[in-house]
Amino acid sequence: MPLNVVKPIDRPEHISILFPTRGRPAFVEALFDSIAATVRRADLLDAWAYVDADDAPTIECFDRAASAYPFAIHAVTGPGVSNGEMHNVLRQRCSTNPGIYMYAGDKFVFRTPGWDEIVRAAFCRYPDRILLAYPKETRWMPILGAFGVYGFLSAEWTNVLGRLFTEYFSFWFDDTWLNQVATMVQRSVTLDMEVAYQDKRHGTRRMRNLPFWQRFFEATMDERLREADALRRAAYGQGTQACRQSLAAGQALARAYLDAPPPDLGLRQIEKRNTIFPRRPPAELVQVAAEAERRAVRHLVGKVVAQGAGDRPAEGFAALDAVLRASEDWLPVGPLREFVRRRLGRARSGAARGDEALHRALAALLPEDMQAEAFLDAVQRVIGHVDGRRMRASVRRRDRGDTAIHRRLVRGSLRRLRAAVQRGRDAVRARRQRP
Repeated sequence: MPLNVVKPIDRPEHISILFPTRGRPAFVEALFDSIAATVRRADLLDAWAYVDADDAPTIECFDRAASAYPFAIHAVTGPGVSNGEMHNVLRQRCSTNPGIYMYAGDKFVFRTPGWDEIVRAAFCRYPDRILLAYPKETRWMPILGAFGVYGFLSAEWTNVLGRLFTEYFSFWFDDTWLNQVATMVQRSVTLDMEVAYQDKRHGTRRMRNLPFWQRFFEATMDERLREADALRRAAYGQGTQACRQSLAAGQALARAYLDAPPPDLGLRQIEKRNTIFPRRPPAELVQVAAEAERRAVRHLVGKVVAQGAGDRPAEGFAALDAVLRASEDWLPVGPLREFVRRRLGRARSGAARGDEALHRALAALLPEDMQAEAFLDAVQRVIGHVDGRRMRASVRRRDRGDTAIHRRLVRGSLRRLRAAVQRGRDAVRARRQRP
């Protein structure tokens, strides 16, 4: 999918809602009902949904809905791909050429009458229209603060970047990416409108290997900084005082985002609580998760080589650190882990440079146009340039963080167990005292 697409803006006040959906036609109908009940200008709104080609019930739902609502409804069918790619396909296929896009899902409904006028008024306050605006909601905002799980972007924003989302992630991080970029440009606002969730449970179907994806997200901060810089120039003008002030604030925010990475054990606990990946998942679901991780690893490998050869060895090590967390369900990263541990002096034995298993693993990990020796040279440079003591201290801090979280989890589990036992004893005692 091409990621540098500039589209015309034919209707600046028009809003196009873009969302993927699968297997939830009742949710889709409830979403459309809420739009019809709350929208002020149905003639300046349409909905575009990405539906898997094999999802017959949802396709039938859209056939029925097309003539049942006062706004236009479109369904685009295709294979199962990443969330970002689905949104980008919808943006490119959106023939209305609107001035405002909403990135969304099928789990929510609108609550505020006239919300579309509130959205348009927010963008009118910025002459350049470089803005991320998002509604209030009660599930994630109490946890994350001001954050756009769903949100509105101007066509000017998407034209600067050539796309709506990256196509890296199979779950979660697309909205976090956008929110970080918007905050670094100081163009993020909460709208005086509310949405509500239809489902009562938290959960993500495609979540796999959260520690890897968190480290991948951290290792791609340089890309978010570049995006913020491009949007900043469009919003404030190249070289202006406002642009320089925004740059300083954005760089400080980027350092704060990377200052305290969460430990792996905490991430594994978050994954365990939030995943609804079935024990026997459909083959297509597994394929999407595996392919996303393979692409991400190859992207990181390129960063290790480029940053190791340049003046950013610490960033190169962050990329290498993420590669080492890739899932062995998809990729043979074990020999590479042993090679790095050996070079760090953290293993008495391990894969050597000429190890046949290491080279077989690298053949699966590296892009086709990259030689194994070039990558190993980059690994050597990254490890050699970064202060070994600082690196080992960082590893120890992370390990201690894992241990501390583990202790808190254990203590919390014991407290809950003791409380449950005591409630059981009290219930038995109460039954015995009954006449």
